[in-house]
Amino acid sequence: MGKNKTSRAIPPPFRELPGRPSDKKRRKEAGEVAEKNNFVKRVKKPNKCGKCGQLGHNRSTCKNAPLPVQPQNKGGRPTSNTPWATSVREKNNKVKAARTIKQTQMQQSEASYTSGPQSQQSQTISRSQQQVSIITEC
Repeated sequence: MGKNKTSRAIPPPFRELPGRPSDKKRRKEAGEVAEKNNFVKRVKKPNKCGKCGQLGHNRSTCKNAPLPVQPQNKGGRPTSNTPWATSVREKNNKVKAARTIKQTQMQQSEASYTSGPQSQQSQTISRSQQQVSIITEC
């Protein structure tokens, strides 16, 4: 059983597999133009330098001087200036000031128990803090 010199190997028959149909089923004639431009192409954004802010190059190839640093916005909702909101804000500030004064007085009293009688300097500090609390309450 040797090879037959006259017959050639035949490929298997082509089978149409399931799936999306091909667009190339037929060749279009010269008068038939396929319109593929029925959508807007995306425009490429030009390179913008992060150092100097100019267009056409990037930070790594920039030879210009850097821009002055500008403070960034914190974001969030802007504060309301209605009378109700301002009164609530003032009350909250007074409460916070009173808390800090109480905390400093507690710390000073704890320090006085551990270090002995209060020195004249610590007494003047507590008086100045009391004056600040009186001013903030007004």
